[in-house]
Amino acid sequence: MLRSIALALPCLLATQSPHLIAGDVPLWPSRMPVSFRIPTPFPSAFLAESVPRGGEDETREVPVLLAQVLTDPSAEFLTIAGHLSSAFFHHIPDLPTRQEIESIVLLVKANGDARAWINELDFTASVVLHEGRSAEDGGAIPFDAIRSVNQVAIDAKQSDDEAIVVFRRIGWRRSVYFNFANLHAGHSASNVDIGSGLAVQLMHLLGLLAPDERVNPSSEIDEWIQRLRTLLSDDDASESDLQELIRGQAWLFAPRHSQIRRHPALDDKNIPDFILTRSTEGLMDFVEIKKPSTTLFRASGHFNAAFHEAWDQATRYLEFADKNTDYLRREKAIHVDSPKCYLIIGHELDAERRAAIRVKEKHTPRIEVITYDELLDRAQGLLRLRHSASVVRLSN
Repeated sequence: MLRSIALALPCLLATQSPHLIAGDVPLWPSRMPVSFRIPTPFPSAFLAESVPRGGEDETREVPVLLAQVLTDPSAEFLTIAGHLSSAFFHHIPDLPTRQEIESIVLLVKANGDARAWINELDFTASVVLHEGRSAEDGGAIPFDAIRSVNQVAIDAKQSDDEAIVVFRRIGWRRSVYFNFANLHAGHSASNVDIGSGLAVQLMHLLGLLAPDERVNPSSEIDEWIQRLRTLLSDDDASESDLQELIRGQAWLFAPRHSQIRRHPALDDKNIPDFILTRSTEGLMDFVEIKKPSTTLFRASGHFNAAFHEAWDQATRYLEFADKNTDYLRREKAIHVDSPKCYLIIGHELDAERRAAIRVKEKHTPRIEVITYDELLDRAQGLLRLRHSASVVRLSN
């Protein structure tokens, strides 16, 4: 069943703003959109075809970020959102405080001419309900009734020469969607599907998976949490037990990823535990799992042999993928372009040891360690989000 909906969620914004307040959300109806100028050139990560490398005259080709959806919690979200804020959002006149912002819609041209709407535009979504579920106009729809979000429309006309950046916040979860394709030569404006990108963003914000992926009921997530706790308390739990627990649970890696596949062999020697498919690009990343009881540090506080062995294994996956991109695509249907490897390892680490891991990640950003405590936090955070904002309402 396809229906159009508008969100009606608890508003958690501060109400001490000096601006006009409507429904606890700061609005400036007489001023929207705000027109202003953004300094150019824009950051090379979004628009440049090459960036400097080594000497001043050396350049290397880089994958340009034409379009992407990134959502908290993820290090990538913090990095890209920071770049977008400094390059674009911070130039919006009289920008309110971060706590006051629920949504920003920014349209910008290559010359820097920009328009922005803050906390004003309605987001109307077309959703598909699960078979046997229905809703009346104006009635509440539980999250578990929604199978997917097909499109999201906003009441702002985007011209063919404008890029779009959309920041949204629902509860504690934040997300940014951007699409710069209109500013790139060779990209047809007719092929820029903003509605689908915003649909993926909404699915992420609601704690659901990307369109066409199964929505996990809260009861199943709660059961998964209990199973993980049981395995964490069992010293005899094997890697295969943990692999079985994570099999099919793509929501653990949302919003960045929407699909998970077990035991894909890159070749006879390189067999990661899982491959993840990114929600918006279709590119793939790797997951390697180690037992939570694995000790990672020596008594001196330095990494031990077990940690280095796991790290080196992740490195081998990435090196093989970089050298055999065409082979993986042609023979294995594995599509990679500078993939990442998520290393699930470690349990009950103190702050000092977690900080040591983050320092190592900074030197090799394509390997990210996820501890079992962080997996547990992700699942519990998703349940908290659903409990704090549990319905959407149909629009007329």
